[in-house]
Amino acid sequence: MIIGLLKDGVKTQQIANEVDYSVGAAEQVLSQHPGLVEKRHQMRFNAQSHKHKNCILQALAEHPEYHRGDFQQECRASYSWLFKHDKE
Repeated sequence: MIIGLLKDGVKTQQIANEVDYSVGAAEQVLSQHPGLVEKRHQMRFNAQSHKHKNCILQALAEHPEYHRGDFQQECRASYSWLFKHDKE
């Protein structure tokens, strides 16, 4: 059950509360599956990327006249995150 929840991207704290284990026990199960660690990392990265891209796209839809500098000011956190992690 723990491995299934880990594969779904559920946080270890939430898993620990749900199955009445400690967070350390849930993380120990996670550490026994290195491929799962990488998969969860990729899932978190994709979620962050999607969130920041949506912020920029929403600003673009609301203000089509904006230039790059305007987006930098309007969506500073999203612009900076995407500039650092996903230049496309």
